[in-house]
Amino acid sequence: ETFDVTNIGVHLKAKEFNQILEDPNTIVVDFRNHYESEIGHFKGAITPDVETFRESLPIINEQLKDFKEDKNLVMYCTGGIRCEKASAYFKHQGFKNVFQLEGGIINYAKQIKEENIESKFIGKNFVFDHRLGERITDDIVSQCHQCGKPCDNHTNCLNDGCHLLFIQCDDCKAAMENCCSTECLEITHLPLAEQVKLRRGKQVGNKVFRKGKSENLKFKHSGELSDKPLAVANKTNDIRQKIKVKKVLLGKAEHYYVKAQVGLFVIENQELNVGDKILISGPTTGNEELVLEKMLVNGIENSVAKIGDKITFEVPFRVRLSDKLFKIIG
Repeated sequence: ETFDVTNIGVHLKAKEFNQILEDPNTIVVDFRNHYESEIGHFKGAITPDVETFRESLPIINEQLKDFKEDKNLVMYCTGGIRCEKASAYFKHQGFKNVFQLEGGIINYAKQIKEENIESKFIGKNFVFDHRLGERITDDIVSQCHQCGKPCDNHTNCLNDGCHLLFIQCDDCKAAMENCCSTECLEITHLPLAEQVKLRRGKQVGNKVFRKGKSENLKFKHSGELSDKPLAVANKTNDIRQKIKVKKVLLGKAEHYYVKAQVGLFVIENQELNVGDKILISGPTTGNEELVLEKMLVNGIENSVAKIGDKITFEVPFRVRLSDKLFKIIG
């Protein structure tokens, strides 16, 4: 009855947030989950090893119970929403000096860029879309969960009966075919009907929820994290260079046959001919170019595919349903 959810902490913009972090009287807390803080966090932040926001509240309350009167409790999260609730909770628990990052890491990244402010955040900000991460600084602070190489690229296990979220480098992605374990890799090579049969009746939801928690992940680190970068990210190509490639959309991917390394596409626009230079593009696949040397059109080998045709051809990399097929022209 006495808990006032509107009695929240003081909002801080990027410059103010940086200033309060310099105060030795400040304790900064990351109110995100372990898989988020692992790839990027503010220097010196407490990063609870939790899977849900709810878990972190009593943990931090107990950990900082002796500092309610004399310390600055400074908190942050992805977009500021969790901190609206957390700051009210900790003020209710008796903390006198409660502050929060306005708009979260997302807004902080925007402000430091616009105002040319030093970033106190290192690494990537975990985001909840296909990217799974937005780079704030070039520092890589996490490791591939399978080999230990510096890496901060999250992926989901290709086995739909697992779908575990974990960090995987390009070498392990190629060797393990986007899987978290040899067991999952073997399952993805089974016929689809057998894969469905294996996961029938299992409560996969709980496993999906336990993001990044598995005995198979030998190099997983969470909880107390280091501020020391393990490597520097490679610079990406200027996007203007990509725009120079003239292309026309042909269609989209419908399936990828892993064992045969064959992609299935539907032609929705224009014609495609053997000998054409094509581009397969997607958020995970990236931009992959190749010359079409041979294709089956509606199951029969042919040199021309027209609108409405289903085509298959060898693709030396994994194709996903979100991928688009383009013809490069000029």
